[in-house]
Amino acid sequence: MADQEIVMKINKKRKKDVVGWTPNSEAGEYYKDLKGGKKRRAGRVLKELHALHKQYGKMHLTKVGKKVGDKTCTDRWYFIHHLVAQLYYLGFRVEKVNNIKQKHCIALCRYWESLYQAANISNNKTYLRTVLHWVGKAEMLDQIPMDVLFEDPKCIYRPLKTTTDKSFTANYRSELLPLLGDIKKDIASFKYDESFTLCDVPDLLDHFEGRASIKKQYEYEKERRSIIMLKLIYWFGLRTAEAAFFSPKNDIHIDAEKGGSYIVVRKQGAKGGRSRRVYLHKSEQVEFLQELKTRMYCKDRIMHKDVKKTDSFIRSFNRYCEHIGLSKENKLNPHSIRHMYAQGVYADYSGRTAPIKKLSSLKKGSKVDKFAKRFVAEQLGHNRPSVAGAYIG
Repeated sequence: MADQEIVMKINKKRKKDVVGWTPNSEAGEYYKDLKGGKKRRAGRVLKELHALHKQYGKMHLTKVGKKVGDKTCTDRWYFIHHLVAQLYYLGFRVEKVNNIKQKHCIALCRYWESLYQAANISNNKTYLRTVLHWVGKAEMLDQIPMDVLFEDPKCIYRPLKTTTDKSFTANYRSELLPLLGDIKKDIASFKYDESFTLCDVPDLLDHFEGRASIKKQYEYEKERRSIIMLKLIYWFGLRTAEAAFFSPKNDIHIDAEKGGSYIVVRKQGAKGGRSRRVYLHKSEQVEFLQELKTRMYCKDRIMHKDVKKTDSFIRSFNRYCEHIGLSKENKLNPHSIRHMYAQGVYADYSGRTAPIKKLSSLKKGSKVDKFAKRFVAEQLGHNRPSVAGAYIG
């Protein structure tokens, strides 16, 4: 199929609100409505992909004997469903995984380009390469020039440095948080105006916990676990899943003499299955951890021990965040608190504000700047110091 025909087919079916394999997905709905021979052929392909995932889903793509994290394995599982749905939605009738050819790869990449941002396009391309590797066609995708795969080859590249401040403090507006209400009466020290700073966040989270305590016991327990996760993100820059798997009983190590004080981030929730240490550099962090140890309901793990599926717990956490106003629409999602943590660590170790604040007089590329960025990246769980630029500029 010629490139022009592929683009025409994609443009004809293009919709900005299509998101992979969800009830609101046009590709997903099309796949579910398949009947007769098409449904049987698609079912055979999906069954074959299930078998391949069962055999190779946990295996690293290039490093023999190494296993990937649980999240990567789960993402691969979702992707193979996306793959079949999108192939059939684009008009292809693939009967075997081994029948995937370059024209299919081009159509998929152009389709993703019309829907997703750089991060999702890059991830999908990686998962497609993984599936091709499972069937012995690992090099097929790399043999296609980038200007053929995509209309704009630059759409897959993410900038190493952010140009906008995505932190909580930069995007905070009092009217965006609907549950503040009479916060002046509840917390006298809280600043209910636009002069919101890093130090005010703990008071804000304490306020939400106070509001949760007046609800029924079951609802209160769910909400206070979510609030503890937000506090862990604030104090230590954890990802959502890392906070869910955090164990106050086993992961807190406070000893100034032997290796310093730190918490352990477990590999179950960590990106790529890599555990790490997050070192404490403030007395307030120690005070928070000591208080957290006294909470018996979450001493073994923040996520309730009866939860069988991590995704359902994370979705519950996200719903609560949206309920109190921490949403992507408000630019105040939990990840914005992680950005705030990164900027705070950089300021503490470099003695200057983060470059994105445009107030820093620290010379970029200096020894202090490089050390601070490397430390920020390590604390956040990234291997490359350059990734720090996505948080601090």
